[in-house]
Amino acid sequence: MGPFSLKVQSMPQLAGRNITKQEFIGIIRNFMRDHAHLNALIEGVETGNFMISMAIDLAIDNFNTSPPFIGNQTFESFPSLEMLLYGALVRIFEMNGLLQTRNRLNYVDGGLQVAESDKGPDYERWVNRFEAKFEREKMRWKRSTNLESCYGGVHSEYLLAGAYGAYGVGSFEDLGSFASITTTLG
Repeated sequence: MGPFSLKVQSMPQLAGRNITKQEFIGIIRNFMRDHAHLNALIEGVETGNFMISMAIDLAIDNFNTSPPFIGNQTFESFPSLEMLLYGALVRIFEMNGLLQTRNRLNYVDGGLQVAESDKGPDYERWVNRFEAKFEREKMRWKRSTNLESCYGGVHSEYLLAGAYGAYGVGSFEDLGSFASITTTLG
């Protein structure tokens, strides 16, 4: 395997079947419509597979390092393909937007104004849109998982008082030493 080879790993199911990281890269490429035959103004694809793989890894890292910290997810265990798609798209459009900004060149030739690599502001708008979706879904999942991990809920001391008096489970005298303490005090 060369330095730019991708390790094929399994992933959660999509439409009832497991997909590999390489297949997910294809899904991202299809979503972006980044295929050589569709790119009329550039030769080839805009974003290589290695850069898409890096964007996926950065999205997972962002997820894992954002509070609340609920374990570490991997490519194989990531909770939502759509969330991972939006997280990867944020990084892809950031990378491509930086390149567009760095290579921007406006010039006039024979009275014709030409703008080379002037898509930076457009890419920034896409970053904002995808980042909002990624952050909203990430926080929704993390809040839900955090609440579910409270082992059935968070209860107050009034739960015990209600159970003993209202449901005929017993009385405060059945509590033994606690009842004697309250009787002495009261």
